[in-house]
Amino acid sequence: MPVGALVGSARVAVDEAAWADLVGAIEPEGLGFASIDDVESMAGRVRALVGTHTGGSTPGQTAYLRLSPGTVGLRARTLRTMDVAPDAAAAAERGYREHIAAMVRQLHREHLVPDGWDPAVELTMAGAPAPAWSQEPERRRVREWSRRSRSRMAERIAELDYSGWAGDGTLGMVTLSIPGPWEVIAPDGRTFKGLVDKFRKRCVRAGMVWRGLWKLEFQGRGAPHMHMLLRVPTMVGSEKWEWWAARAWADIVRDAVPASERAMYDSEGHYFKHLGHGVDVSFSGVKFSDPRRTAIYFSKHGSKTLDDKEYQHIVPAAWRGEGKGPGRFWGYWGLDRATVEVEVDWTAFVAARRVLRHVARARQAAVALSRLRADGGDVRDLRRPRRRGGFGASGGGWVLVHDGVQLAWDLARYLDGLDR
Repeated sequence: MPVGALVGSARVAVDEAAWADLVGAIEPEGLGFASIDDVESMAGRVRALVGTHTGGSTPGQTAYLRLSPGTVGLRARTLRTMDVAPDAAAAAERGYREHIAAMVRQLHREHLVPDGWDPAVELTMAGAPAPAWSQEPERRRVREWSRRSRSRMAERIAELDYSGWAGDGTLGMVTLSIPGPWEVIAPDGRTFKGLVDKFRKRCVRAGMVWRGLWKLEFQGRGAPHMHMLLRVPTMVGSEKWEWWAARAWADIVRDAVPASERAMYDSEGHYFKHLGHGVDVSFSGVKFSDPRRTAIYFSKHGSKTLDDKEYQHIVPAAWRGEGKGPGRFWGYWGLDRATVEVEVDWTAFVAARRVLRHVARARQAAVALSRLRADGGDVRDLRRPRRRGGFGASGGGWVLVHDGVQLAWDLARYLDGLDR
């Protein structure tokens, strides 16, 4: 297939070495994490090759190439006549609310309205709808982990700057679980995350640097447990960290049991059972060795698969009441994003989108082939991936890779050869 066929009608004049590097970037061998300085430096190189302002052929549209340690993406923005920046709109909304509140306070000071008078309530009683500024946004109750949130987690994990994630200890996956009577100990999501925060504070007081990722899941019986990717020290004083953490977490959970039920909790042996199984730690130097491997390992059950693990993302009935929801399913502590955007013209945007779509499909094919071989299947049964890696017909998208800086450079060299 000629190289020009990959970018549609646009004719391409690019050396074969650049194209070979671009295809080879689909499965790089190098491991490691790029820093924000590496990303910004590469953004400067990419900008020197393909960065430009929007041309006259696409009025009102701006395209961007986004770089990060583990992703390369595209974003398109359509400018409108009354386009207002989100920060300016939010500031105007806050100013309007403060103005209304000041007027109400003035009316109360001059005794022109009775105590407790609220203009929004007054309008509602008169049959008029309450003004928009007085209405609280209605939030949807969380019942399961949405597909959009799963995709956003994988993207964000790969965008973080792990270069400064240094210190004593080994990178490991720490899991905190709740014993038998979990509904009494953690009746809602806020309470459970409060227990995890108490564990964090104890670790910090013990001298541990608290940086990492976290993800909330549920066991088959409905009990919540939290996975945390942290740098784990070897010792806390004269005690091994695993033993110290198990005792600290068991004490925190026992203190959360209501006083009226604590005697039963102890008599049934929940404390000692939890002391042995409440904290689990696993280590793997390879699985946490670059942004893509970290994102995949941390979200290994993040996509709906046939491994019968989807129940871990269904909120139990005890947490579905008003104000009892789990909140966010994932997050991170002490880490910053390392993303930079380079403005490109529309020709480069379209060409880059099609190339990155091929990279995304190649990654999906590699994963499918690996699974097929692991199951002992026939390679001839492998089907071509139909998904386009999140790249729509007209919008942008992103692709998860091992080394986003290298892929961005190879892509920039390729785009530099476009015959425009």
